[in-house]
Amino acid sequence: MRKIVAALVATTFLAGAVQAAEVYPLDRATILTGSPFDFKVEFASVVKPEDVKITVHGQDYKAALGKDAEFVAEEKNKDKVLGSAVILRGVTLASAGDYKVEVSAGSETKTITWTVYGTPAQAKAKNVIFLIADGLSVAHRTAARIMSKGM
Repeated sequence: MRKIVAALVATTFLAGAVQAAEVYPLDRATILTGSPFDFKVEFASVVKPEDVKITVHGQDYKAALGKDAEFVAEEKNKDKVLGSAVILRGVTLASAGDYKVEVSAGSETKTITWTVYGTPAQAKAKNVIFLIADGLSVAHRTAARIMSKGM
């Protein structure tokens, strides 16, 4: 019994000792090409902006995502400091495929993968019929059903 308790304490301690960054959208997220989303990296501790390294699809995030990020030195929840964060709003990805995102700052690292899907070009509709029905009671619906399917 002592060994089980000691193993549980050790794994809990080790899990708490290892700090990992959180990346949003999360690992295995599916994204549609051209649709805007917010990109955020949260660090468990306060880090310096020069220590942060983010690559997307093997490139620096500025080149891959086309924007520079806002660096938040200390995110706060009430009076408690949560850590640092990097935020990009309204990011879009132009090409489909799997994107590997690698984040590191000091001892905190995280690697995730996104799947980006493209959509085929669609033909535009030529005519649209928009029907606003008024006064359809049970009798009208029953008559329509009888006319379409029979008794």
